[in-house]
Amino acid sequence: MHPAVRISAQIQAKRQLLLHHDAWTLCAWLVGLLNRLVDKVLNAPESSRRVDKEARLDVLRIMANCCKSDSVFSKGKIQKVLAGVSSWFEKFCETQRESEKSDPELHKAMLLLLARAFDYKLKTEDVLELTSGDRKLALESVIGILEDGEIVVTEVKLCTNPTVGQRGQWEQREASIRYEKALVLQMCQLLLGFTRADTYFSSLEEGFYFMEAGLELPEYCIEAFSVEVDHLLAVTKKSKLVEKLAIALNHELFSSGKVLEAEDHEAMSAVHGFLQNLYLYGCEDTDEFRHYLLADTLLVPHVVIPYLVSHKPARSACSTQPFCTDLRRAS
Repeated sequence: MHPAVRISAQIQAKRQLLLHHDAWTLCAWLVGLLNRLVDKVLNAPESSRRVDKEARLDVLRIMANCCKSDSVFSKGKIQKVLAGVSSWFEKFCETQRESEKSDPELHKAMLLLLARAFDYKLKTEDVLELTSGDRKLALESVIGILEDGEIVVTEVKLCTNPTVGQRGQWEQREASIRYEKALVLQMCQLLLGFTRADTYFSSLEEGFYFMEAGLELPEYCIEAFSVEVDHLLAVTKKSKLVEKLAIALNHELFSSGKVLEAEDHEAMSAVHGFLQNLYLYGCEDTDEFRHYLLADTLLVPHVVIPYLVSHKPARSACSTQPFCTDLRRAS
């Protein structure tokens, strides 16, 4: 049986047995189960044949889903369980660095878990710390979440309740769950940080020293930043990030016809800043990138035009004048 199915069945069965207990007892049991999963699955030796990558991914996904349940779990309890996850992940990353390999799937699952556990308030610096400063891997993790858009899970549903002398009947089936709007907006906010100069220099030992001392950065640091932006620009085009952003934002912000809220405008501003910084700070293929945005992506029809149509300055929490100005200049 698939690990996720087995664990889901155990949780559902235990819930039936604990119906007469109060919510605190149920919560304590489930937190204990998560701690046991961390201990026995995540912290299992790499040589263990019983625990593979998929099993570890299942544990991270289960914990991420638990963060969405307001009725049973509190974020504080999940954050305590995360202490054991963090120690495992640090060892995992160290092993990856020694073998010069990286696993975007596990990093993406960790990013999903942390975003939900900390109420979608992560900063780009947190993601870079998660990937040990590997900006390409960090960006790929964000792209992976936007690319998925939804997750297909195997769930176990109780069809017939157990009665005296008769067992309950359970049904195993696949279900598609779309990622929540808050998660998509969080990913948009994270993107901007990858192209901000202060984020880049503060992640460097020497750059952090110059910034803290209020000194002017040496020229080679600035040139290195431009080279780094060129790498991010290449990843953006190769992964078709703009297409994935356009589809995700169109679905979350414009498909329902609702009035945009402050966090919606902030996410739009972050996406605009990310694309603008790629264009302004890059050294290579920037003109080609501009034409690519206007002619070869869904950015204009799926995001720019719907946003301009729905935008009313009185409701906006952030200025969008640069967005309109740059669009006219690019045209």
